[in-house]
Amino acid sequence: MTWLRHRHAHDLSVTGFGGPKKPFFSSGPGVFYISPNNRWKASKDVLVKKDRMPHLRPAYDAHVAGYPVEAPLAAALAWFTRVFEASGIDPDDPEGTDESVM
Repeated sequence: MTWLRHRHAHDLSVTGFGGPKKPFFSSGPGVFYISPNNRWKASKDVLVKKDRMPHLRPAYDAHVAGYPVEAPLAAALAWFTRVFEASGIDPDDPEGTDESVM
């Protein structure tokens, strides 16, 4: 996700594909269309002006590229949830009373 973040911040790249979606139900007799999910592009298909982190491309291509847009984000959130649970940190502490959080 770091490589992707740099593309958005430094190159203003379009990194997803899937295009506009058709209506779920068509006006035809009983025919409907379910559009594919938007997906992340492969790194070779993303405009890169100056890649200062080329070592991150393999991880991006392995864990982000080609997946539905929400899948890598959901995986990252699940990882953070496991980290919080294992460390005993309460991410929902509204008062910020957990002194283990900086």
